[in-house]
Amino acid sequence: MKKLIIGIGNELKSDDNIGNLILEKLREDIKKDNFFFIKCSTSPENYIEQIKSINPDFIFFIDVALFPGNAGDVKKFTLDEIKDISVSTHNFPIKILQNFFPNSKIFLIGIKPKSLDFGQELTEELNSKFDSIVEKVKRIII
Repeated sequence: MKKLIIGIGNELKSDDNIGNLILEKLREDIKKDNFFFIKCSTSPENYIEQIKSINPDFIFFIDVALFPGNAGDVKKFTLDEIKDISVSTHNFPIKILQNFFPNSKIFLIGIKPKSLDFGQELTEELNSKFDSIVEKVKRIII
């Protein structure tokens, strides 16, 4: 089973960058032939052809999501659940990707942010929980 992990986030908007940072950590930690990693930053639509070439069975997007809870909470969402939450600050609806990849199971791993203000660093709340957040994401994707 091929698993594709996609990091999404704006590097200039504080906690919004956590999807990219988690992706980089997972890329370092997971050395399995069936795992693929793409850092999409703010434009996942630019990677559709690359995703098609991988032909994954599972696609996991990692991005901030606004849902009830505390900063640093991690939650896995199905495509049906995504319509009920606000996903980061990006204009491309992840749900539309199902049209391009009907044979892939697609999930969003949402991280509850503390701040989406301009800044190049994670907030203290997310930075102090980073290793724990990465471990929770690993348990979801592996």
